Amino acid sequence: GGRILVDKSGASEEVLNRFNNFFIENDIKTEKVNYVTIIEKAQLGEGIFVSFDGNKLADSATIKKYNFWDTVINFLSINHLEVQADDHVYFYWKVRTSNAYELNYQEIRRAYFYNTTSYKKRVSIPNNKNFAFLKSIDENHVNLKTNTLGVELELLPGGSVTLDFGYFE
Repeated sequence: GGRILVDKSGASEEVLNRFNNFFIENDIKTEKVNYVTIIEKAQLGEGIFVSFDGNKLADSATIKKYNFWDTVINFLSINHLEVQADDHVYFYWKVRTSNAYELNYQEIRRAYFYNTTSYKKRVSIPNNKNFAFLKSIDENHVNLKTNTLGVELELLPGGSVTLDFGYFE
């Protein structure tokens, strides 16, 4: 039932042949689409395996890369939160399963935000029907506001914050 995304650009011929043989031996149908690079999709039950050649993607224009990843994320039906952040605000996501106190959610997504500049920066995270804001952790030089539209952050110079969101379908 998982979703697997593989960059084949550094793989040897032997590994690529093993992938192809696995699909043939198990009668797994594959689809190929040429979109910036050749994307190959194989599906077995609920699981989806998508492979692409990252070398061709690396040489593409930024807008093509953006459209490529947007298409792949939508193709894999990956739900995610949109983050609108000023330049030089860095963030990354971690995912974990929910614990006994969070059974209403399938998983918990934790976002870490950092302002690396000496200027005040803003971040906006609009509400999404599949996500619920749970809590903020480790607030350091940050003003956090929640409203019906979403979460607003004002990161002061050197500010950082961690936010937890519950994901449900």
